[in-house]
Amino acid sequence: MTSSFQMSCPHCGERLTGQENASSEEEQASQDVQGTRAELMAVLPARVAQRYLEAWRVQSSSSTACAILVGSTLEAICAQEQIVGGTLPEKITALAQRKRLPVLLVDIAHALRYLRNIGSHEADETILPDDIPAMLAGLETLVTYLYLLPQQRAALEGRLQHHLAEKRGRLVQEEGQVP
Repeated sequence: MTSSFQMSCPHCGERLTGQENASSEEEQASQDVQGTRAELMAVLPARVAQRYLEAWRVQSSSSTACAILVGSTLEAICAQEQIVGGTLPEKITALAQRKRLPVLLVDIAHALRYLRNIGSHEADETILPDDIPAMLAGLETLVTYLYLLPQQRAALEGRLQHHLAEKRGRLVQEEGQVP
């Protein structure tokens, strides 16, 4: 089955489109990302969004490819956060040192990196289909924390400021009225 996808770069607004042949499972995964995760996809930087979406798309066709793309998404996050040079473990540590990730999320990032390594190197171990949901959930947690939560926080603060301004306006108006 052929499916199309579209997304906009949150920074420049450029429309990214594509088309692919997908199995019904792959199509469902793509719809999940574009549907229930549309808010997240809308705020991801383009380089992160591309890798993130690719990981979701291949999850049912290749556990190994998905694991590698999860690692590639981690690399894209580091590049987006202007962490250059060094190995991926060093880059993840740098994210923590720059206070971009709390300890719990650093642990998740390192676990994802380790699982990526299992998938990308010849070894006695292999990535299993059962590993993929946890990997994608961990990755989603990372990108949500880094890119979506700051926008949600700003929106909440904006609503709070709106209500506080209205309350101040009512108080000023009430003080101006003489009984």
